[in-house]
Amino acid sequence: MQPARPMVELVLETGDDAEQLEADLQSLIAELHELDLEDLQRPARSAPDGVRGVGGFELGTLLVAVGGAGATVPALIGLLQDWLRRRRSGAVRVKLGDDEIELTGVSPKQQERLVEAFLARHSE
Repeated sequence: MQPARPMVELVLETGDDAEQLEADLQSLIAELHELDLEDLQRPARSAPDGVRGVGGFELGTLLVAVGGAGATVPALIGLLQDWLRRRRSGAVRVKLGDDEIELTGVSPKQQERLVEAFLARHSE
């Protein structure tokens, strides 16, 4: 029996426009495919009350299997930060187990410290 792959949940938050959110999500998915990820999927679950959802998918959510490679999570965080900086708006919530961090399009020192602490908690 193989051990469970660590899953990272990404929740993209770019505003109230569902069409723009979908376009942003597709852009992010295209960039994520360039990483060496074990799996990338949109979860098939109902959106919670008050959250936009279409066809059983919670809009803006992706599940990423990061495998056992210790460098995958830092590479994922770096890609997300770069993607957000280029967009200059929005945020991505990154959930790994019970731990969560919100990345934004700006990169102040405080956010860098938060990212470093998050990565340290999840390094091998």
